[in-house]
Amino acid sequence: MFNKLLIVGDSFCRNRDKQSDWPVYLGKLLGSEVHGRGRGGCSWWSSRNDLNDYKLDRSSTILIVVHTESIRLPNDHNYPVNAGVLKSVPGTPADDLKDKGAGIRQLAIDFYTSELFSLSFCTWAQQAWIAELDSQNDFFATVHVPAFTSVNLSRVKNGIVMTPGGKFASLRDVSEAEVGDITWSGADSRSNHLKDFNNVKFAEAIADTVKNLSPGAAGHYTFKNMSEWDLTPVKFTRPNQNK
Repeated sequence: MFNKLLIVGDSFCRNRDKQSDWPVYLGKLLGSEVHGRGRGGCSWWSSRNDLNDYKLDRSSTILIVVHTESIRLPNDHNYPVNAGVLKSVPGTPADDLKDKGAGIRQLAIDFYTSELFSLSFCTWAQQAWIAELDSQNDFFATVHVPAFTSVNLSRVKNGIVMTPGGKFASLRDVSEAEVGDITWSGADSRSNHLKDFNNVKFAEAIADTVKNLSPGAAGHYTFKNMSEWDLTPVKFTRPNQNK
C-alpha cells in the first residue's frame, strides 16, 4: 500500500500550513506523509524539477500533479513568469515579479508581446511533459488535476484524471464560482484559491477516489461530493490592492 503523497503544481496546491489546507487534510485522511510543493505563478517546468528533486520510494507514493496553464514560461530560477504580468501593476500583490527586478518584469512583457512568443509551442511542451508522466509506471499511482480548463489531459492512459465535474472543468472554474469573478489574477487571501471549507471538500474528493486504488490505477473521475461544496460567493482580498 501507499504511505506517502508527493504533491506538485502551482498556487492551487501551494498553501500547506493550516489543518484545513487540502494537502495537509488529505495527508491526514489517508494517513500519509505529504511531500512536494506548489509554486505560485510558475510553469509546469518548476513542477517537473520539484518532482525529480524528491528521492522517495515511488512504489509506496501517490503522485498528485496540479497542472497549471501552458502559457507560463519555463525557467530554471522558478521565476513566476506568466501572462498576468501584462495587466499587473508593478509592486502590487498581483505583480508576481515584483521581487525579481524591473529588468526581468519588462523582459517578460516584451517577450509575451513579441513575435518570438509561441502559444502552440508552450502547449506542445506541456503535453510532452504530460506524456512523460504517463510513461512513468514506478509510482503507486499518479493523479492529474487540472488547475486551469485549458489543460488537456485527455491523452492520459496510465494515471487517474480528476475534475470537479458538471459545469466545472478545473479548480480555476470552482475558484471563480466562489467569488463570482472570472477576472481575478495573482495571489488572493484564500488558501489555494479556495475557501477553507472547500479545501476540505477537495481533500475528501481525492481521498474518496484514491483510498482503495490498486497500483497503476487509471481512469477519468469526477468529484463525488461537488453537491456538498459551498459555492456561495464570498469577498476576498483583491490581488491588485496595495497592502
